[in-house]
Amino acid sequence: MDFKDSIKQISERVEKLKGSPCKGVFIMKMPILIIFSFMLLCCSKDKEIPTPDPINPDSWLDDFMNEYNIRKQGLKLAWTTTGIDTSTVYAIGILDGKLWVGGYGKATKRQFFDWVEDVELDTVINYYKGYGEYGSFKVDAYILLYPYQNNNAYCFLLSRWNRTDNLLIMNDLYFVRDGLSKKNRGRYDGIIPWYQGILVPTLCDGDIAHICFNMQGDSLFLAKNEPNIEYSCTPIDFEEYINFVGCLNNRDVRAAFFQRVNLKTRKIIWENKTMPLKDLPDNTRFDYYAVEKSNNTWTYSVYYTLYNGTKGSSNIVLDIITGQFELK
Repeated sequence: MDFKDSIKQISERVEKLKGSPCKGVFIMKMPILIIFSFMLLCCSKDKEIPTPDPINPDSWLDDFMNEYNIRKQGLKLAWTTTGIDTSTVYAIGILDGKLWVGGYGKATKRQFFDWVEDVELDTVINYYKGYGEYGSFKVDAYILLYPYQNNNAYCFLLSRWNRTDNLLIMNDLYFVRDGLSKKNRGRYDGIIPWYQGILVPTLCDGDIAHICFNMQGDSLFLAKNEPNIEYSCTPIDFEEYINFVGCLNNRDVRAAFFQRVNLKTRKIIWENKTMPLKDLPDNTRFDYYAVEKSNNTWTYSVYYTLYNGTKGSSNIVLDIITGQFELK
């Protein structure tokens, strides 16, 4: 089974799980290859994802400890992954039976985050199978997913799995600030930076929804039936955002337009379907954009590539109150 087949099978299993009666946890049972492919997909798009040595599967953890000069007595390292900020890397381990998390700069190799949970890690997970039946499994591995830093606050997902039965569970969302932590248990499937907090995709009544949290770990609201928070969405505040509709990688940028949307209510505040880049040549490919905010005036710098390979850029000055824009 190749990587694409592995991801396809995971997607099919997730679809089947949408109607699951399981409320407190998210269980998957699949071959080891699929589990590892899933971890590669979730942990980072960075090319530096560690690859276990088939002879010594923990050798990459030893290499990481040496590279980042980790010398904690009694620490058993469990996993490493690149942060959402790809200039950072994080590691988790078990220290005196408790969860340890460290964050490091890739370039400097210096540690900027060092935290130990104040309670021992669960080693047995109980879950509801449905129809009045319960099950449990023993945890023998821990995985860190989507570590994110906002000023001096941190958040991440902690997953647990059992290699014997090939069971993977994703259920803990951690927030850590000034040494204090808050843990939320649920069926979470990612972390999306959002204004001064995060959005966390989850399953709600069989559909994808997003829970909005501040960086203190407080749940602010649930955005139901909102499956697509895309790269093209830039938050104004916790509830509203500007969507540069169609401004996605490898798409024809000429068709892109702006709208202002309320995430909580799904109400479109305004929509301007005038396409600011419609006069570019056919098959102009969008590469990326940057937004500079000045009160209610935002400047979008859009970078693209023409079919002949020529690189180009355009600046769009948008009034986020009225939806009117000027191309410069």
